[in-house]
Amino acid sequence: MNINTPDLEKTIIAELIYCANKERQLEILSEIGNDDFIDPKWRTYLTIINEIILSGKTADSITVFEYSKDRIDPKELALMSIESVTDALLLQRVLYLKEKKYKRDVIQGIEKDFESLKKATGYDECDELKNRIISNLSAINLGDVSKFINFGELRTKLFENIEKNHKIEGISWGINDLDKFTSGIIVPRLYILGGLKKGGKSRFVINLIKNISLQKTKTVFLSLEMPAYEIVKLIHSAFSGIDDLKLRSKSWLSKEERLILETTIIPKEYFEVECSVGLKIEAVLGRIKRYAKQGFKVIFIDFLQRIAHDRKNEASALEDIATKIADSTRADNVSIVLLSQLSNLAEREIPTVGHLKGSGGIGESGDCILLFDNIYRRTKREDDKNKIDIYIEQRYGDSGVIHLQSNLGTCSIKDLVYDNKENQQFPQKNYKDSDDWMP
Repeated sequence: MNINTPDLEKTIIAELIYCANKERQLEILSEIGNDDFIDPKWRTYLTIINEIILSGKTADSITVFEYSKDRIDPKELALMSIESVTDALLLQRVLYLKEKKYKRDVIQGIEKDFESLKKATGYDECDELKNRIISNLSAINLGDVSKFINFGELRTKLFENIEKNHKIEGISWGINDLDKFTSGIIVPRLYILGGLKKGGKSRFVINLIKNISLQKTKTVFLSLEMPAYEIVKLIHSAFSGIDDLKLRSKSWLSKEERLILETTIIPKEYFEVECSVGLKIEAVLGRIKRYAKQGFKVIFIDFLQRIAHDRKNEASALEDIATKIADSTRADNVSIVLLSQLSNLAEREIPTVGHLKGSGGIGESGDCILLFDNIYRRTKREDDKNKIDIYIEQRYGDSGVIHLQSNLGTCSIKDLVYDNKENQQFPQKNYKDSDDWMP
């Protein structure tokens, strides 16, 4: 059967009126809008039909005529009623109409910036236009089709999860107390990880990547700050348990450590790292979409404030960026851990959501806020070395604080028991007196 006709828009309106069934008309109207039509005449018909349905009536030929108020031709309406004999293909015709609009939008999206792209002279200008085109095209979809949740399917999933022996819903962070609060990393969600500069956030991320990859779950790290070589060193430290300070030269390593390093197995097939600088939000969103298509379920982005934005309007710009990244978690069905710096006030105070640097709106975008507090970094007290607190604020669960112990030299962060014996097992190297670069 041919769902296309020379007068597709007219055929859809005629069949919509012919069916004379309010439930059926509501179903169709939920899938279609005035923008899907090119001809203003058929847009007018659709407006009238909407008015009738909103009034609680059925849009048949009589009510359409009554509501027309000289906006349509009565003879044309009568002929349409005579010609229309079935609505069996109505939904398929609507979807085909939307496909035609989708094609128009894609063509217009390309043509809009094509002339500017041809006139671009330098790499920066060309790259900016390219990213704008990619972003604009990515935003075009087949339409906001109404899709209600499958309650029965999700109910089945609920009881399947209850029957399983595991204690969490999502992917484990590799830290028991964090799993208990958050039920793991749930897809899709946006997790915002805030912390002071040089507080150990990036090393915490390396620890998480290690834990997630060992679960054979694909994850990717988009670093907008840390050099690629430094990341590779930290990954080797995390998997081998050898302090990254020793990875400077052979003379720093014992024979045993060298052997451990050479024989350490790193499950590279389960994680990837990309290092870039100066990316705009359009480029970041493009990468998120690409990562999702490649099968990555957890994405780390380090860090929010390094995404190119208007410094003069930083608060609103960062809020907009965070909101777009939050939306992408739903659109692309991934979880994102977005790192963010805390303001200098957190140097002296226990961190709160209000300390997120640049915008209070950042906190509104996240499903879960994790505030990383390297206590020694803040207090400079010897008995606070190795101690990390994470303050948790959740939209869908309990909030609170967990206490961790760390060896940042090996990116090792675990559940903490505050006693000297445990702390001696996790010595903290003194970054303050070292010339070592620390993320």
